[in-house]
Amino acid sequence: MKGFFIFLVCLASLHSSGQDMSSVRTIDSIVSAIENDPAVLKTVHDTARYMKEDGGTRWDSLYSHREYLYRNGKIVRIVAWNRYGSWRNDMIAYYHNDETIKFSKGESFESAPFYGELNFEIYYYGDKELKFTWLTPKPDNVIRVDSDIFLIWAQSLLKDKK
Repeated sequence: MKGFFIFLVCLASLHSSGQDMSSVRTIDSIVSAIENDPAVLKTVHDTARYMKEDGGTRWDSLYSHREYLYRNGKIVRIVAWNRYGSWRNDMIAYYHNDETIKFSKGESFESAPFYGELNFEIYYYGDKELKFTWLTPKPDNVIRVDSDIFLIWAQSLLKDKK
C-alpha cells in the first residue's frame, strides 16, 4: 500500500508539472503573436529628472523610458528601463486580458561582472508564479528572486497607464 501511495504522489507531481509546461507554451505562443503582429500600436514616453541618490549627497540624472504596445485597444506589452548614474534596470511585461502573463528582467551596474547579463523571466498565471527561469548564469550571491515584487511592478505599470 505504501508503494502504491508513493507511485500516486510521483504520478501527480509529473502530471502537474506537465500542466505547467503546457501553460508556459501557451503563454509563449501569446507572446509570439504579440511580437509578430504588425497591427500593434506603440506609444513611447521618456522622462529625465535630476535627483539625489538614496541616503547620499550626490546628484545625478535619472532617465526613464516606457514603450506601450496596444492590440485592439488593450495594452499587451510594456517595455521599461530606468538609468541612474552607472545603474540601469530593464523590464518587459506581457499582458493578456489585463493580467500579467510574462515578465523579463535585467539589472546590473556598468562595472559589475554580469553587466547586461543578469537576466531572468517569470511566467505568471492567475497572479501566481508559474515558472521562473534564469536566462544567464545565476549569481552566487542571489538566493532567490521574489516573483511577487515583479508582479506588483508589472501591474503597477499597467495601472499607471490606464
